[in-house]
Amino acid sequence: MQILWKHKPQVYSLLNETIDERYRKKGYQIVFLTFKNKPVFGVNVTNNDMVIESNITFEEHITPIGKDENGEDICRYTSNEYLKQLLGEFEELVVCGFHA
Repeated sequence: MQILWKHKPQVYSLLNETIDERYRKKGYQIVFLTFKNKPVFGVNVTNNDMVIESNITFEEHITPIGKDENGEDICRYTSNEYLKQLLGEFEELVVCGFHA
């Protein structure tokens, strides 16, 4: 996806504008969750933002660990407990996904 950054910077400009309008201007602290050993790219990380790293790699995430009742792959995700430990105390958690 970093190729998109080189060839379509307007996509990331729109993403950054969206993050600012929907969240920062409304007083939310932004937390970026990355896969282990994967840097944040394409988004503006401000001094008020937090970047946390998952305890799994992208490869671990996309490698199926089983099948569900419909025969669909089950993938591994970072546990909620791990995320709560990294985040600490909070009043409200709004989860949004911007996949890049």
